Amino acid sequence: MELDTEIMRIVSEFAQEITDDIEQELTEIGNEAVQELEQTSPRDTGDYASKWQSKIIREYGAVKVVVSNKKYQLTHLLENGTTNADGTQRTQPQEHIGPAN
Repeated sequence: MELDTEIMRIVSEFAQEITDDIEQELTEIGNEAVQELEQTSPRDTGDYASKWQSKIIREYGAVKVVVSNKKYQLTHLLENGTTNADGTQRTQPQEHIGPAN
């Protein structure tokens, strides 16, 4: 029984080390994406460009990085364009999220 317990402990420690390394890499990748998005985001007042953030999410045994904008309502409209308020014209898409992927 002691051998089983020791093997499980070693495997668990190894898995945690790997997860920590992956989380560190994902944090760096997320920070790089945020910096790129801050540089390439459309600027009117600059408020949208400064609202990018990244966070690490652990769920269902997986670790992932999510990059989002606190002004999330604008991301789709700016990236893809939209119809103007009067419905007669479309705004030009300003692709800035796609290249950061």
